[in-house]
Amino acid sequence: LHGREPDATELESKLGIERSSELSAIVNQFILRRTNVLLSQHLPPKVVEVVCCRPTELQLKLYNFFLTSKAVRSIMSMVEESGKKGGVQVLPLISNLKKLCNHPHVLCVD
Repeated sequence: LHGREPDATELESKLGIERSSELSAIVNQFILRRTNVLLSQHLPPKVVEVVCCRPTELQLKLYNFFLTSKAVRSIMSMVEESGKKGGVQVLPLISNLKKLCNHPHVLCVD
């Protein structure tokens, strides 16, 4: 791992690359990679069905609470101030909203 550090010498970097490729060669002998081409021969065609339904009262309350929460407002104000889309920060918010819309229990942490 030292060969990947910014202060590593050329010899250490070269040794790190050699050992990394050697390790990859050994590990790849034991890893089974199922590619899409292989799987598509044995699986039925994928069927996507979209069912639209109204959110429950609980989902509506949680959705509104989530959108008005301090964390969401903070991130959205940072995005507006910077003028950028804020991709990395906004993606977890979108994921949580999707979970909430699927079922509120998906958000629960045991």
